[in-house]
Amino acid sequence: VRDFVMESPDAKGLFEHIKNYLEFSIPLYLLEGKSQLIVGIGCTGGKHRSVTFANLLKETIKHDDINLFVDHRDIKKK
Repeated sequence: VRDFVMESPDAKGLFEHIKNYLEFSIPLYLLEGKSQLIVGIGCTGGKHRSVTFANLLKETIKHDDINLFVDHRDIKKK
C-alpha cells in the first residue's frame, strides 16, 4: 500500500511539504516551551493515504527532544 500511495507525484509532493513544515515548526514549538503538538492527517477512508503519511512522518522526522506517537484512529472503521 505504501509503495502504491507514494508512487503518485502529488502524494510525494504533499508529503514533502508536510515533513518540511513539521521540521521547521517543531524547534519553534520547543523554543516557546510547548510540550505538545497534535497533527491530524485524514483521507477519505482513513486506511491507506493517511496511514502511509503518518507512518512515514514518524520514520523520517528525527529530533532528540521529542517523542512521536501515531494513533491510526479510523483504521478499523467500516
